[in-house]
Amino acid sequence: MSSLSHLEIMPSTIKKTRKSVTPPKATSKTVPKTSSKRSVATTKKIVTAAAAGKVTKQQKPHTTSSSSKKSSPDSSKTKTQVKPVASSSSPKKAKPAASVIPGKKSTRSVTSVKKQDKVVAKAVRKTKVPAAGKADIGAGVDTRVIEPAKPMEYIEKLYSAHEPSGLFQPSAGPLHARLRMGYEYDADFGVTRMTGREHFGPLRVQKALYPEDDDKVCHTIIVHPPAGVVGGDRLDISARVADSARALITNPGAAKWYKSNGKTSRQDIYVDIGENASLEWMPQETIFYDDARVHLENTITIGKGSSYISCEILCFGRTASGESYTSGKISQHSTIRLNGKLVWFEQVGGLLGGGPDMTSPLALSGKTVCATFIAVGKAVSAEVISAIREEALSISGGVGHFGISQLKSVVVARYLGDKSEMARHVMLSVWRHIRPVVIGRKAVTLRMWET
Repeated sequence: MSSLSHLEIMPSTIKKTRKSVTPPKATSKTVPKTSSKRSVATTKKIVTAAAAGKVTKQQKPHTTSSSSKKSSPDSSKTKTQVKPVASSSSPKKAKPAASVIPGKKSTRSVTSVKKQDKVVAKAVRKTKVPAAGKADIGAGVDTRVIEPAKPMEYIEKLYSAHEPSGLFQPSAGPLHARLRMGYEYDADFGVTRMTGREHFGPLRVQKALYPEDDDKVCHTIIVHPPAGVVGGDRLDISARVADSARALITNPGAAKWYKSNGKTSRQDIYVDIGENASLEWMPQETIFYDDARVHLENTITIGKGSSYISCEILCFGRTASGESYTSGKISQHSTIRLNGKLVWFEQVGGLLGGGPDMTSPLALSGKTVCATFIAVGKAVSAEVISAIREEALSISGGVGHFGISQLKSVVVARYLGDKSEMARHVMLSVWRHIRPVVIGRKAVTLRMWET
């Protein structure tokens, strides 16, 4: 391709070559056999002269008879070379052009040469790329040549060399996501408003809803777009409920904690409730994959005359896929203070997958699902406790273990089983009985739990 830049063929030369090379019509004159070699040499001279634009009357082409053609088969198919005109801009020696066969039109033209020159120019063009340390495209010039056969490979190398660190490449370290929410009571309209929302990383509020009749409770849906947590990642969720405000927080699906890479994942939940306010923490299931290493930390502070409800459904292993929690470690600390006093403290130092706690009657008792419901703020009557027990037994059909206890202003209900769907129905039954008493509002259908 490089030789094309040193070759020039003039249109006038090509036209003259075509006219001069056309063989003349045969005449009645014949040439002796001994003159066949001379006729070939003479023809070459005439064609060469025609290419140079010099044809004389004395140099007429000779024709051979049929007998001479048989003796010299090459004479009728003689190929001639057209000498190229050397380019004035290049000192290099010009290479010969393509052969021209007499009686046939040349396949090369000036247009085709120009098209090939454009292709060559595109292939070796210089491309503008961002200089090192700059984000703007076009800053700096790269003199590297693009290879048309491997365009994507070149682009990948180009951007990997100039892109800002970490802009397009996935982070190799653990992920730390934070979400802060704030609620205040709007006295003018008698409703709770979400007045604060701050997030960092893939953890945010999807929407604030008011599905209840009087719109006094703000239902908030939080989402974690990755839909799972890997080893070393950390999630921080905090909520501040101002005086007289009411809020409920849930999520659209189960939280997944994947197999660990040797590091421990962590989730910290901080809740601060002012006076005469309430917060309901109602997330859906939490699934621990086999060999997951997770630490859960819950810190709850409740003001005077306020209430708090939480529900957690922990699933150890993916039983629906035939997976058991045979290795890994789960730890949990829960602290609840009411009006400055510690009313609930629970600690799971380290539940080892496949360890004795998985089968001990003081722990999971061989079950794979553990659901816990906690309500703090007001005492519940014995009649309500009895109704909860009866309904829970009816829902489970005697499958699994259910228990409920009350310690002054704290009510705790637990269910142990092997199906998360069963645990969900039992926990919703407890919530429907407890909510009117502790929160002072009738239970409603949780949209996210029904989808």
